[in-house]
Amino acid sequence: MNCYKTHTCNELRKDDVEKEVTLSGWLYHKRNHGNLIFVDLRDFYGITQLVFNNDKDFFNEISNLKSESVITVTGIVKARTEDTVNSSISTGEIEVIVSKLHIESKVEFHCDEEIAKEEKSILASISGKQEYRENMRFKYRFLDLRREKVRNNIILRSQIIAELRARDYLVPSRLNPGKFYALPQAPQIFKQLLMVSGFDKYFQIAPCFRDEDTRSDLSRQDFPRITYKEAMLKYGSDKPDLRNPLSISDVTEVFRDSKFNIFKSNIEKGMSMCKKFGAKGLGYITFDKDGTIKGPIAKFFDKKKINHIREITNVKPGDSIFFTSDKENEAAIIAGKVRYSKEEVDTKFSALVRAFRFGVPPHGGIAPGVDRMVMLLADEPNIREVICFPMNQQGEDVLMGAPSKVKVDIYMNYSCRLLINSTPDYVKLKKRE
Repeated sequence: MNCYKTHTCNELRKDDVEKEVTLSGWLYHKRNHGNLIFVDLRDFYGITQLVFNNDKDFFNEISNLKSESVITVTGIVKARTEDTVNSSISTGEIEVIVSKLHIESKVEFHCDEEIAKEEKSILASISGKQEYRENMRFKYRFLDLRREKVRNNIILRSQIIAELRARDYLVPSRLNPGKFYALPQAPQIFKQLLMVSGFDKYFQIAPCFRDEDTRSDLSRQDFPRITYKEAMLKYGSDKPDLRNPLSISDVTEVFRDSKFNIFKSNIEKGMSMCKKFGAKGLGYITFDKDGTIKGPIAKFFDKKKINHIREITNVKPGDSIFFTSDKENEAAIIAGKVRYSKEEVDTKFSALVRAFRFGVPPHGGIAPGVDRMVMLLADEPNIREVICFPMNQQGEDVLMGAPSKVKVDIYMNYSCRLLINSTPDYVKLKKRE
């Protein structure tokens, strides 16, 4: 099927005995018998028993690995003896003798002891029947969804429904004055959390609310495909936002025989002497519209080297180039930081960061909107031409007269003050002071 699995964990039967297979999933149960370790490997579809012999060099690894870590294994399918058949699972007549192990993602508990205790407790509930208060379950919903009962409820919901990036809209909370809900226009975080929760696929067919300037969608090109290595070297990230025009180029040869001794020395000695972005002393040059170059290291380049840089980076008038020096991968990662801030990610996406400490499978996805597909098939230049009741370019529903004004007592229920073309009172007071 792919590099992670040839079969799902609910697929193997006696007919598959002696086949070499590859499986991926979460470490559900582990039973250590000294010379043997039995593991129940779980994916979205079911469970397969794995057998690890102590003559393998990864025996200690699996012995010490925490439950709910994500692993990929390769091994030979064997028939179980009659007295060890497990009739409660569909794969109960076979087991897989593991010959290769790759740990995709380890469970890592929080460094704070109290938080770690809470995490261990909720993690244990996945294979047990212990219930927790609702707030606790929802805080760790990505783990709660791995429980069989909860997962089956979501599957039932999906089956019933099957029969039948922009700013979020802010919705004030009446019960929590001063706080707002952000109505997701495309819940990317939830999609990834569902992968962490153990679901194999996610499809969203729903209208999306977007608080953005209305525009016709001109995205008609095919999805570009790039390798992991190319993404890391060109963008410093394995998930680059290609709408951001910043990219990374290797200009090692330009500096190899240059007069800029810091980078030249790094190239000759293979040393790691990098400055973080925004730090004092960052090397950069700017290409003015008249063709001249400026910047603290511009004096180190002759015309030939400047033309070489133009050729490599495809730089245009008005563009700037920032330079960093390190080993190939490290330099790309450092350069990629100009596109992303770790602190911002930790703050804005704390739920996703926390979830990624609890066994995250390799995953990815695309989000082609149904309305956009219809727009392309209908050969229409504007997405509003294929929507029954669209909003205009100002985000107004002129048919229903929305948005509209509301009575004072209604928005007062949400602890809101209405300010129209005016300065808030507290700002005026500050100015007087």
